[in-house]
Formats: sequence, structure tokens, C-alpha cells
Amino acid sequence: MRFKSLFLVAAMSLSASAFASPSYCNYVDHLHVSSNSMAHPHIVGAITATAGIMGVKTDDSSFNIVDKQQQPSVCNLSNDGTVTVTFATSASDYCTFHINDGPEYDNPDDRNYQCVGHLSYLGLAYDGFGSYSYSMIFRTI
Repeated sequence: MRFKSLFLVAAMSLSASAFASPSYCNYVDHLHVSSNSMAHPHIVGAITATAGIMGVKTDDSSFNIVDKQQQPSVCNLSNDGTVTVTFATSASDYCTFHINDGPEYDNPDDRNYQCVGHLSYLGLAYDGFGSYSYSMIFRTI
């Protein structure tokens, strides 16, 4: 009897790791240029995305990363992807980001970026508990 109980617990935890509760899915992360930035670039060009997420421009200096689960009632934790977005102050001063995000990420992963010219990226700051909002901090060099 004890073996059956252990087997049942193991099976339940395995299935829980494959599909999370709906609270992990159907998320929206909001990223915007920080008001504390020393430079204030704008989004240029189209925002592209792969796999299970999409990038939606909300204004000239902010965008949302949106989970696009095919079945909202079933939350697949492996449904992540990459959003590509470029911020610029001029044609020769810009940063292009490939931001990874998904249900398993605590925060959007902004480590894959390249800046050209006099624009520099300092990092991502969380705007506050439960906000799902992040400030992108830039400066000119």
C-alpha cells in the first residue's frame, strides 16, 4: 500500500511539472524605457517573436510580451520564446534585444542584446511586487 502511495505522489508531481496552473500562463510582461534613463530611445521597426509568445508595441518607448497559449485551460510550461526589438536615439545609435520569456521565467531574460554607437544599456529593473512591469535603463556614452 505504501508503494502505491509513493507512486501516486511521484506521478502527480511529474504531471504538475509538465503543466502549470493557469496562473503561470496567459501572462503579460510590460517593458518600458525608464524615466530615470539618461537616454530616452524609441522603438524602431517591427517587433518580432518566435514560438509561444508575441511582442506588442504599446507606445513609442514600451511594449508587452504576451503569452499566446493555444489552449488557455492547459498551461504548457515549455511554451516560451524570444521577442526581438530595437530601441534607437538615431540611425547610428541603437540597441537590439533578443528577450527570452515564458511561463517558467521569473523575469524576462534581457541578457542577449547588442548596442551600437553612443547608446548603452544598463539593465532591467523590476517596477514592484505583482506589477509584471520592468524598466529598461539606457544611457549615452
